Formats: sequence, C-alpha cells, structure tokens
Amino acid sequence: MIASVPTLEFLKGQYKLREDPAYRIRRLTREEYHRAAEAGLFGSDERLELLHGEVFIKMSPQLRPHASAILACGQALTDAFGEGFHVQQQLPIRIQNESEPEPDIAVVTGSWRDYADHPTPVDIRLIVEVSDSTLNADRGRKAALYAEAGIADYWVLNLISRRVESHREPAAFSDSPFGFAYKSITIYTEEEDIRPLAAPNSMVSVASLLPPQHANRSSCSASTGSTPIGGSEGVQG
Repeated sequence: MIASVPTLEFLKGQYKLREDPAYRIRRLTREEYHRAAEAGLFGSDERLELLHGEVFIKMSPQLRPHASAILACGQALTDAFGEGFHVQQQLPIRIQNESEPEPDIAVVTGSWRDYADHPTPVDIRLIVEVSDSTLNADRGRKAALYAEAGIADYWVLNLISRRVESHREPAAFSDSPFGFAYKSITIYTEEEDIRPLAAPNSMVSVASLLPPQHANRSSCSASTGSTPIGGSEGVQG
C-alpha cells in the first residue's frame, strides 16, 4: 500500500470552473432531463450522464479491458459484500435534483426489487469507476460529485497503472470542482488487498478487479472521455 496522496495534487490544474459574468449555464433538473429524453431530444444511441445539471456525452468507446474490469469488479464485490447488498453495473443513481451519474459499479443495500426509483447516496456503500480514457474525470469531476454527495468509499480502478486509488473522508475543499473532495487517497497496487469500509471482514484482491493482462493490450490512454452537450470544451465525465 502506498501512502495517501493529497487530494488537491490530483485536482490542481485539471479543472477550472467556467465563470463568465456575461453568461450563466442553464442547468437541468433530473425531471427535465427525463422529459427531454422522453421527447426524443437525445439520440437513442447516445451514452449520457447528468452531472450538476449539465448533460455529458460519453465520447470514448468501451474497449474490452474496460468491459472485462466491470465484470471482474461485479463478481469480486458481490462475493465480498454477500447477502443484504446488490451490485449495480453502469446503472443510474440519484444525487440531489441535478445529477444522475451512471457509475461503472455501485454497491447498494438490499435487493434491486426494493427500489421504485434509482438509489441515492444513503443507499450506496461503495462506488467504483473503471478508468482508462476517463481517468482525469474520475479523479476530478466525478470524485468531487461523489464527495459532495457524502459517498464514504469511492475507488478509481486505474487500468493504465493497474491499481486502485481509494478515496475516503469526503470534505469541503474550496479549490475543488463543486467545492468538495476527498481528504484521503490511498493507492493499492495489483499485489495488494483492499478492505471495503462497509464490508470490513472482507479483503478484496486488487488483482481480482483487473482485466487479464492480454485484455489490456488495446490502447488505454488518458484522453477526453466526454463532452457537455452544447459545447466543445474537453471536460470529461
């Protein structure tokens, strides 16, 4: 296990909130986002997320290493958490009234049958984002969003370095996107184990979360992962 990395070192210089006194962003609520989708304003094949009222298009195709890692995480975390939890894969969660992200993995209390609507942070015990082309976004914008929501345990599964970056202790940080970040970021290498906060009796091997080495031969580089609708700014989400 590598010592904790200061949160702001990951964030510094990566994101600058767009501020212009002449313009304001018109943000959507979740209800407006859903109505727009029902009205056919978005393409049926578009992969979208609502983050703080802005609709982001996921630009990067999902290559096999990313898909394999999602499957591996789902299996390993289902085993680690056991009964009383279920593991969502790339399904929406609700964060306040302006965000509906779709994390690669969310470990949620109870059964999927218990939910008439998407789970909220109160229901979520762990979020994992599988990161290759979206690495900067998952460390920055996504981490800030999850910290603001009070998600206590957030892992970035870094496919490029083949490690887990464990984010814990969400807190207010004025220099971070949305004003929140994680006070503790700890790196776990492929040879190490990590213990989920909500499953303290289970040790999860980092290797069990990663795709096989042969699946990682496809290019995995930290490039633009998504673009907000209505603009060309290279903000990832």
